[in-house]
Amino acid sequence: MTATSEPGAPVTPLHYAEVALATVSVAATALVYGDLFATTGHLAPLLATTAGGAVLATVAALLSLRAPATSLLAVAGFVAVTVYAVLTPTLRHGIPTLDTMSTLGSGVARGWARILSAGLPADVSGELLVTPALVLFAAAFTAVGAALRSRSLLGPLIAPVASLVVALLLTAARTTDELPLTGVLLLVLLVLTLIRAVRLDRTDTVAGTGTATGGTRTRGTAGRALFGLPVVAVVAVTGVALAHAVPLATGHDRFDLRDVVEVPVEVEDTLTPLATVKSQLLERKPRELFTVRVDGNPLGGRLDRVRTASLDTYDGALWTSTDRFLVAGHTLAADPRLTPTARVRLHVEIKQLDHPYLPAVGRPEQVTAGGIGFSSSSGVLAAGVPERRNLRYDVVGAVRPRDARAKVALPDLSPDTKRYTALPAELPPELSRAAHEIMGGAAEPYAKLVALEKQLRAAPYSLSARPGHSLDALRRLFGTERKDAIGHTEQYVSAFVVLARSQGFPARVATGYVLRPESRKGSTYTVRTSDAYAWAEVSMTGYGWMAFDPTDPNRKPTDKPDTKKPDRAGGQTPDPSKNPANTGGAIPDLPAAGGGRSARDWALIVLGVLVALAIASPTAIALEKWRRRRSRRTGPPSRQIIGAWRSSTDQLLETGMRLPRSLTAAEVAGRAEHRLGDTAAPVAVLAPLVTEAVFSPAEPSPEAAAQAWQADAALREALRRGRGPAATVAGWFDPRPLITGWRQDRQERRTIEKLRGG
Repeated sequence: MTATSEPGAPVTPLHYAEVALATVSVAATALVYGDLFATTGHLAPLLATTAGGAVLATVAALLSLRAPATSLLAVAGFVAVTVYAVLTPTLRHGIPTLDTMSTLGSGVARGWARILSAGLPADVSGELLVTPALVLFAAAFTAVGAALRSRSLLGPLIAPVASLVVALLLTAARTTDELPLTGVLLLVLLVLTLIRAVRLDRTDTVAGTGTATGGTRTRGTAGRALFGLPVVAVVAVTGVALAHAVPLATGHDRFDLRDVVEVPVEVEDTLTPLATVKSQLLERKPRELFTVRVDGNPLGGRLDRVRTASLDTYDGALWTSTDRFLVAGHTLAADPRLTPTARVRLHVEIKQLDHPYLPAVGRPEQVTAGGIGFSSSSGVLAAGVPERRNLRYDVVGAVRPRDARAKVALPDLSPDTKRYTALPAELPPELSRAAHEIMGGAAEPYAKLVALEKQLRAAPYSLSARPGHSLDALRRLFGTERKDAIGHTEQYVSAFVVLARSQGFPARVATGYVLRPESRKGSTYTVRTSDAYAWAEVSMTGYGWMAFDPTDPNRKPTDKPDTKKPDRAGGQTPDPSKNPANTGGAIPDLPAAGGGRSARDWALIVLGVLVALAIASPTAIALEKWRRRRSRRTGPPSRQIIGAWRSSTDQLLETGMRLPRSLTAAEVAGRAEHRLGDTAAPVAVLAPLVTEAVFSPAEPSPEAAAQAWQADAALREALRRGRGPAATVAGWFDPRPLITGWRQDRQERRTIEKLRGG
């Protein structure tokens, strides 16, 4: 059978090599979707879809199907492959159901929007897989079809590159660096271009006069491809290195389509949660809000709260949140700033909540409920009113409590935390002065925060203080009027965060509820409105969001103000080294997410090795050619003359000339003159010298050897002028002389030895 692009031409192994490389280049882009899903379960269906597209495109080319039939085959093939490779869970006894076709239709029509609205990493589901499957199938079908049915040298490269760009756009919310994969893909496409150039060059030769020098087309296509291989490799590596300036494949500032897509989970909260803490504490009959069961608490008695919301923006009047909530899967994005020492599993049952924020502990990493929202920037869970009714879920949170090493911890000043240091343009002088007086005496960052925590915790506390947490309310706390220097949780937490930010600390307000021992039955806590609480959190390297308590969490609404009461533990968390519950045995048995190397990790390792080989190979070629040239200038005159001849023929090979071993020196000189004209004149001078050196019983003179190397140098200079400096440099890395020359060198040395011996 024959491909339609070349009627009558047989399908050669080079055709299948192109098909394989085109398929591999598209399949490589499937690795990018590892940033989208929580597990590697997406790889098998996506790779199967890619292979299906490549096989169907090959069949269409071998059968020489016309465009209408090819399009019909592509559509029918995509449906069949997607149904049986991607939507397998929706089949019933191997037969597609209405759910199958509905998922397929919604995936094709709105799958991209569903991907952009899903919290990452997402669960592997058919609805999310349809869009990547469609992109990979179309790319494989197009790339293989272009390889077999088109004469365009770069035609098969368009679809894999487009597939990579789409994958990067759909997964841009993750911070994984895709530059290694991008570099490997470029190198694979380069090899595809090289093989394609060789095949097209051979086709042109057959279509011409039938000889190596005939034909209407230039038969140096393959030679030029090999000739330019090092240059293109350098360009590929340089392009990957410079890709940091183009925010698509790398960096925290990658362009993200999610920035222009509406957030699907809207929270109905209209009042800042910090303002509701006091109203909940003042309820005469506290309401039961939810229960929390702690399954295997690795923190001992130190698990004393659950967080619901975090507030990161302050305009001088109110603390608000800029969280964007996306539909969460069961696996949630981890906090790269946190090095957890424990993981806590909670079982939460919601009875009534006036706000959309859901209880969690630490940094949530897993959740069993579906359809709820998750903010990857803050680690907050949220749900609308319908979802909160009788909601039950398990949540696993990663935590690292304050320990002995916290004293030397440093604030996390990465670009992601910059917004947590923002403040209104002008702070009241009372606040600036207080920050300097309270925190200025400590040397270490942690000590500054502890000093601020202790100072605020010892300040007068009363729920009857005026409400609000504006700058004016905070100013009164540090003013000269003693009757105004009183507040409660709302004011002191806000003051802590404002003063910490004024000293450059990334800080935020956290709201939630205290887990009181007297409200516990077994391992289950009953949480009421009287347990409402707010505290400050500071982003510390290795610890994530470290909690600080400007007020005593054990204080109850009925407690009377008592400024003489000694501060519990001096405002600091007890030293865990002195608590038997916090020994090494307290580390939970829950495995860390992503432990060990995944299939994606091994794939990237293999691809990284290929990149290293691609960079090292041209260097090794250049060094070997330099060594051979030096060795050829040593020995008796006959060996030097043959070395000069081999050096000259190497240069001819680099121009794309074919020099079969059956050609004599005179025939090589004639072919070079026919191909290069006057540029090849030094070859004609060198040909009789090498003939005499090989076949004459007498050893040539040293002058003949010097003349031979002068001719070689003249040829090198003539080729340099005719080809240009870039092509000359690229010739250093051309591997063809190494492949074809070593056997001839060895054979001619044996011939000379026999003649000299006779």
